Amino acid sequence: MYLIHAADGFLPSDLATGLEEEIEEELRLAYVALTRAKTHLVVTWPLRSPYRRWGLSDAHGYTQLSRFFTEEVRRTMEEVAAGGELGAPSEGQGERRFDAAARIRARWA
Repeated sequence: MYLIHAADGFLPSDLATGLEEEIEEELRLAYVALTRAKTHLVVTWPLRSPYRRWGLSDAHGYTQLSRFFTEEVRRTMEEVAAGGELGAPSEGQGERRFDAAARIRARWA
């Protein structure tokens, strides 16, 4: 199962951050989505998102993972960067690297 664009501002939505009840509803919906995964869950979010406030431009802002993914939750996840841009391997991971580009090319070969 995939949960895409799990960036803060989208999950929870900026439009739902006015009241505590709205945040709780967003958290409940995220929980439902996350607990539907049977064997594995892939959570993605962009490093940056474009925005256009005045006219056409290529302005962008950097994003971060949703506030719903606390440090405690993140410790249960394997973090992988697209394009193999990983830092030092996590403890117990050894030299394991993920090459997203190679996987995509292999699908189309």
